[in-house]
Amino acid sequence: MSKSLRFSPFVVLALAGLAGLPGCKEEDDAPPPAVDAGIDVDLGGGGGGGGGDLSCQSRVPTDGFATRVGSKFRPLTLDQCDGTPYSIYNEDFCSARFTVFGIAAGWCNPCIYESMQLPALQAEYEPQGVRIIQVMYQDEDYRAASNAYCQAWVDRFGLTNVELNDPAQKTQIYFPDGALPSTVIIDSTGTIVYRENGASSNLSSLRTKLDELLAGP
Repeated sequence: MSKSLRFSPFVVLALAGLAGLPGCKEEDDAPPPAVDAGIDVDLGGGGGGGGGDLSCQSRVPTDGFATRVGSKFRPLTLDQCDGTPYSIYNEDFCSARFTVFGIAAGWCNPCIYESMQLPALQAEYEPQGVRIIQVMYQDEDYRAASNAYCQAWVDRFGLTNVELNDPAQKTQIYFPDGALPSTVIIDSTGTIVYRENGASSNLSSLRTKLDELLAGP
């Protein structure tokens, strides 16, 4: 895989002044951010375990899993940077109105830009009932991200959101063709209500959708 087209964070910031940052692939030739760029694939049924006795257990999906808007987000458990398992359908899910679930890699410059914006996004939307999760997929050398790399990423950008690590590539189905960053919004029933690949300037497209959802009934 070629790494010849990497850019410094300074160039990434310059790109932020444009209408939006494209998603990046390992080949660095991705199209602009695409909304609902999922694929119709059955991710399997059953096994809706929500991580214990939860007051919202009945809202944890048990079928209908796929990647497009309107489908259910499959139950998933990944490690936090310190190695502690974290279930998507846990107590945090029960108390959140929406969950932003994003996937990033160290070699992806739009992912770097997005991560720079996450502390502000967290500060603005967490009080409104939005849980923000970012998953590290690979490091800057295209290797599976280690827990140490995951923690270094958190420290680098001062992240306060939930940060998870995915060295086994369980989340790859959510970014076909390696287009990153990939983001979905999940509602309180586990339904995917929005998705996009790429990062817009100041995460404006994500903010616009969150504002719309939070203003709804």
